[in-house]
Amino acid sequence: MADAIALEGLERRFGDRPALRGVSVRVGEGQTLAVFGANGAGKTTLLRVLATLLRPHAGSVSVLGASLPGEAWKVRGRVGFVGHEPLLYPDLTARENLLFHARLHRVDAARA
Repeated sequence: MADAIALEGLERRFGDRPALRGVSVRVGEGQTLAVFGANGAGKTTLLRVLATLLRPHAGSVSVLGASLPGEAWKVRGRVGFVGHEPLLYPDLTARENLLFHARLHRVDAARA
């Protein structure tokens, strides 16, 4: 089984503050990964790295066979990220919000 996600020694800092230190994990195709932790533990940072929204400072990251950040373009059309920040429009339905954001990223409505 191929790895959908492969992390080895992943590190990410914000200034002098480490957010991720030495994270290593492999997730095979069809497997599920749950990430738990206290506030500030690095959960969102990890997901942002996997979604190509943040660059790692050290370690190796592979998502769907693409090495990040060098091959991020191969991943961006196949991976989405919905964070906890309020990026939704309250006047739109959930479906309308999803379609709107899909259009921003050039994803056609049939795939969204």
